[in-house]
Amino acid sequence: MAAKRQAGPGADASARRVLWGLGAANVAAWIWAAAAFGGAPRLLGMAGLAWLFGLRHAMDSQRFSTIAVLRIWLELTAYVCPS
Repeated sequence: MAAKRQAGPGADASARRVLWGLGAANVAAWIWAAAAFGGAPRLLGMAGLAWLFGLRHAMDSQRFSTIAVLRIWLELTAYVCPS
């Protein structure tokens, strides 16, 4: 079995930066949507509904199981990502 790779000390800080960046982009997009659709609350509601459907799709259990199976397969085959 392949040896587990240990994340370096900077991996946690890098993940936090990515998450903060995604959060900031999300807030900026909602500010833009409020400015663009402020006069039409139905459009803002539709934007919120589209966001919720996208979030539901992103958190789908089939997606997580597929990612887990692929990760196990990559570990078992000792696949090395080209850099």
